Amino acid sequence: MISRRNAEPLRFLPDESRSLPPPKLTDPRLLYIGFLGYCTGLVDNVIRRRPVVSADYMYAVRNREMFGYMKLHPEDFPEKEKKTYAEIFEKFHPIR
Repeated sequence: MISRRNAEPLRFLPDESRSLPPPKLTDPRLLYIGFLGYCTGLVDNVIRRRPVVSADYMYAVRNREMFGYMKLHPEDFPEKEKKTYAEIFEKFHPIR
């Protein structure tokens, strides 16, 4: 990456603003901006006629169809025998 010569960070800000401390995390303006961002997502879902609160609608539809198929065709999905962790993992012998 090529660096710029005489690069001064935050050059567009006035000098008196560079010495100010960063805003606190409990600043109400930060909460307001976060709430606006959340509401923007909700409005976008309303405009696109999606469920308002559910962001993963496509995954829910896919899962419903998949599990419905599995209920209708249980012969294609046999139950596997359940194993204990002792059967899966190797014996542990600590070396000291």
